[in-house]
Amino acid sequence: ANDDEGYVYAGDITSNAPLTQVADGSGPIRTSGGVCVLQPFLFVYGSNGLIRNSDANNYSTASGWTVGGSSYASINNIGAQKIVYGAPIRGGSQAPSGLFWSLDSLIRVSFTNDTRLWQYDLLASPSTILAKNAVVEHDGKFFWPGTDRFLFYNGVVQELPNQMNCNYFFDGLNYAHQNKVFGVKVGRWGEIWWFYPRGTDTECGNAIIFNYRENTWYDAVKERTAAAPTGVFKYPVFV
Repeated sequence: ANDDEGYVYAGDITSNAPLTQVADGSGPIRTSGGVCVLQPFLFVYGSNGLIRNSDANNYSTASGWTVGGSSYASINNIGAQKIVYGAPIRGGSQAPSGLFWSLDSLIRVSFTNDTRLWQYDLLASPSTILAKNAVVEHDGKFFWPGTDRFLFYNGVVQELPNQMNCNYFFDGLNYAHQNKVFGVKVGRWGEIWWFYPRGTDTECGNAIIFNYRENTWYDAVKERTAAAPTGVFKYPVFV
């Protein structure tokens, strides 16, 4: 929830050249939240409900962030709380579209291609999120832990029931290090894992697991600091 800002960098992933700072006419783009791509737009987000996007396929200093005229660039503060995570979703006729999680709400952003450019819909408020890397997407659905319950989005925000180990997770979580919680999908077994620091641990040494095929929960003791689902590699990568 802090307001410390960092710079945004970009570069060619097929090159060994160093990344360069993304900037507008006033200087480097800075944000306290993060970045995501709703193709073909680059979004940055952060404190005070900031959601800002570049022009289509253009994040250059000269024109990519200029608002007005024929540009699709825009900048809005859509709430009082910090935006901590953003992800693309299926938008149908209003594509591209994305979901943005703030500390107290979930917002859907949709491209309108009219004078408004973007439509901002408040989907749930209040709605909490435990950590910015805890959101896991599976087949168009999004799952994440709030500060006191588990939630998912499938067109609307709903509670994800957990009668197995919900209290075990929330009573044991080290809230001083809650932003280290992260989630990863293990599609072969129909599982979503959330790693978290338990008790006096300052790093993630335990996991709570939702099996969406069996609609059940279980947990594990496993020390990991990051993970990635299957994609390029045959198996998920846990580090």
